Amino acid sequence: MRQNTSPLAAASTRSARVVLTLVTLLALSATPATFAVDRRDIPIPRGEGAVLETTLYTARFPGPGALLIPSCQGRRNQYDSLGAKLSSSRTHVLSFDYRAGVEGAVGSPALMADLTAALETLLAQRNLERTAPMVLGFGCGAASAIELAASRGDVRALILISPDLDRLGERANDLFAQVANVPLLIATAVDHGTGAAQAKRLFDANKAVRTQWLLSKGSEDETQLFAKDSGLKSKIEAWIDDVLKKEN
Repeated sequence: MRQNTSPLAAASTRSARVVLTLVTLLALSATPATFAVDRRDIPIPRGEGAVLETTLYTARFPGPGALLIPSCQGRRNQYDSLGAKLSSSRTHVLSFDYRAGVEGAVGSPALMADLTAALETLLAQRNLERTAPMVLGFGCGAASAIELAASRGDVRALILISPDLDRLGERANDLFAQVANVPLLIATAVDHGTGAAQAKRLFDANKAVRTQWLLSKGSEDETQLFAKDSGLKSKIEAWIDDVLKKEN
């Protein structure tokens, strides 16, 4: 049997549906957007059976490239959350694991060759807006980041987290001068310990307008720095955005 519905009841039903739809849309708009991270491992042959293990975090849209250099005892998977964070804002990120016997050998031909191979792999990816890369260095990896930037001359920004620059030795001042015009972001704990003096010399030698030093709670260890300062990833992301805007 067909059920009769009054016009008033039908109107009430339609109104309820409209309200429900609006509530649903408002709820969705209030929910932060989440993006699937395109994370893939890329082994790079290095001759005689050796392989440089790398991970690429691909942005969904065209953007700049950034090479992430781990600390001497670091592994690339330690920086998954940072790689994902930066790739969600259009930065393509490549990190790697040091090959045995190469970690900590700042400035050595073997390490510089590995860094160059990793960087060229990054720059060969699609959707890079420009070939000039950014370089992030953690701990002793910050010293390698400076070595790489000085050797290339096309690095558009340096981001150094808890930098250990003592490994640069007597070459430090010359290298600092060579990267003096590269925008620089340094992030350290308030008490950076013995590494503070070299980091300050690097900072004072830099002439770029957007250069900045972030002081955070935590220890000298970069993993503790991120653990204590939950907003550090967002601060790095915002600084990169600011540098890129100033270029355009």
